[in-house]
Amino acid sequence: LTSKVNANFKYLSFYGLNPDKQYDIINIGGEGALEVKLDMYEKYKIPSFYGDVDGVFNRTTHPTTLINGWEEIVETMYKKDIDPYMGKQLLGIFLGDELCCGNFNCWETVLEPVAAKFRALLGKGRGLIYTNECTIDGITYIPSALDVISIDCYAGWEPNPKNESTGYDEVTKAKKKYQDILASLAPHQRVILVPGMFACTNHTNMPLEVMDQNGVEKLTGYYNWAMEEPRIIGMNPWHFNNRTGPEHAPPCDMNIGAIGMPKTLEKLREIRAKVGPIMPANDKACSKYGNIKNECIASTSDCEFCTGGWAHTHGCYTKEAASRLPPGMFTCTKK
Repeated sequence: LTSKVNANFKYLSFYGLNPDKQYDIINIGGEGALEVKLDMYEKYKIPSFYGDVDGVFNRTTHPTTLINGWEEIVETMYKKDIDPYMGKQLLGIFLGDELCCGNFNCWETVLEPVAAKFRALLGKGRGLIYTNECTIDGITYIPSALDVISIDCYAGWEPNPKNESTGYDEVTKAKKKYQDILASLAPHQRVILVPGMFACTNHTNMPLEVMDQNGVEKLTGYYNWAMEEPRIIGMNPWHFNNRTGPEHAPPCDMNIGAIGMPKTLEKLREIRAKVGPIMPANDKACSKYGNIKNECIASTSDCEFCTGGWAHTHGCYTKEAASRLPPGMFTCTKK
């Protein structure tokens, strides 16, 4: 991995939530039920995106349309399942996966109004609103209420005549496909990458160990690209758990997830070690003391001085923020 640093690159998630197997390779939860995400936060202090936003979109039509009464559904969902946890267990809202798939009218009539409704409820600057789309050509604008967008763009799994297909093929393809997106971002908008972390159960198509090595190459290529591009803020690979039904037409069903590829998992751990955890917000009443331990502990603001964890994470925290630091990683001293 490159030694260059993109300080904006801080989010590591995964399609397919499996907290007990993922806690050392992710720092934010993605796909999965709210109950699982709340439990993951209690166990590992890993926050999540809320979503998918079920019950708002009619996905039996193409393109996707909105359910009648969707605004009331959003308001109820926000009040019950989002607002009580936002800023602690939840860091944002994931609208859904491949909602419009290349239909730009759908971006205007479905994505934009739902994102705008959530932004109005959240308020300015509170939480990230994120969606993932199919690979799309000809993008000229991104719905303004979105904060983050990603696209699916996979390669490196189809053997060419010389069997020279590599993980870097996907990175090369993705760079071309993201050109229009990066050129269309508003100043507040950012990108998350979606590496294809899968293998085929048909190992005659491509042996598992080759696909595993391709996963390492994809992660290396994507990470190094991200360190050069400050608008890339994270990765959300597809997918982690092994699937039971075919995800793709033969010869590669894409059923095996990252959990079945040991070299890929090790590379993910290496990246996670560089990125570190998502740190809790800290009140200025304590953070103003910085690394001055004595002043921190002596303050009247109920501050705690915490050491350990990752580089540049030691310092003065409020009692509440200190309680949300990853367990077993920090030692906090208080008055």
